[in-house]
Amino acid sequence: MPLLFCYGTLQQPDVQLSTFGRLLDGHADELIDFEQGLFEVEDPEFVARSDKAFHAIVKYNGRNDSRVRSARRAIQSRGSSAAMGSVSHC
Repeated sequence: MPLLFCYGTLQQPDVQLSTFGRLLDGHADELIDFEQGLFEVEDPEFVARSDKAFHAIVKYNGRNDSRVRSARRAIQSRGSSAAMGSVSHC
């Protein structure tokens, strides 16, 4: 089963339901050598759905002391295409 590392709005139950039609199972996890930042979304429909213009992103920085903590969530293969359409708000 594909796993998706969720650090942003995809942690929110309402976003999971609107994207996948169900709540996702998950476990705590972290990305090493990455840091979290913000990305400004300019698509008004996306901003309206998520209720915010700035969304979390992760950026590789190569520093072993950097961590982004969140959860990895299991998605079914049929849900992976919905996830790819939602990458900007994982």
